[in-house]
Amino acid sequence: MAFLGQSPFANWVTILEYRARLVTAGYARESVEIRDFSEKVFGQLARFLKKTELEVGLSIGHFQYAARMFDWWCRIGVVGGYIAVARK
Repeated sequence: MAFLGQSPFANWVTILEYRARLVTAGYARESVEIRDFSEKVFGQLARFLKKTELEVGLSIGHFQYAARMFDWWCRIGVVGGYIAVARK
C-alpha cells in the first residue's frame, strides 16, 4: 500500500508504534491522544468520487481504483486515518 499510495513505507506504523515514538521524543504517554477519523476521510472521499462520476457522467479513470481502495479502507479498517495530539 505504501508503494501504491506513493508514501514512504516508514510512515506506515501502528498506533502503538506511533505513540511510542512520541514518548521517545519526550511526550508523556498520558498526554498523547490519538483520534480515528477514518470514516470522515476515506468513506466520504470514496462517496464523493463515486458521486462525481455519476453526476458528471464521465469516467473518473484511475480515480475509480482510488475510490474502491478508500471505500475498502473505510469498511475493513486495514488502514486508518488518525490525528495525534501530544502535549508536553
